[in-house]
Amino acid sequence: MRRALRSTRRQVPHERLGDYAAVWARVRDAVTGAGGHAWLFRSADRPDEYIEFIESRDLGRILALPAVAGALAALDEGFGAGIQESWEEAILP
Repeated sequence: MRRALRSTRRQVPHERLGDYAAVWARVRDAVTGAGGHAWLFRSADRPDEYIEFIESRDLGRILALPAVAGALAALDEGFGAGIQESWEEAILP
């Protein structure tokens, strides 16, 4: 099974960073607890822009888990849905 990756870009106002960090920690803990990986990066050029990565060989199952889905819904509700992209591992000849 190929690895799959979901990326989401979000704008997070500086004054809401603590709230964002708390909700992201819920996402990270739920994803890693289910056997996936979750990373968060901040833009070097725009300090209010973040990109979230969730990766797994079974990404659909992980994203559907109640703990993960609930934490992601809290991010969307609190900070907007952002710009999402889905990626799959490229197996080249």
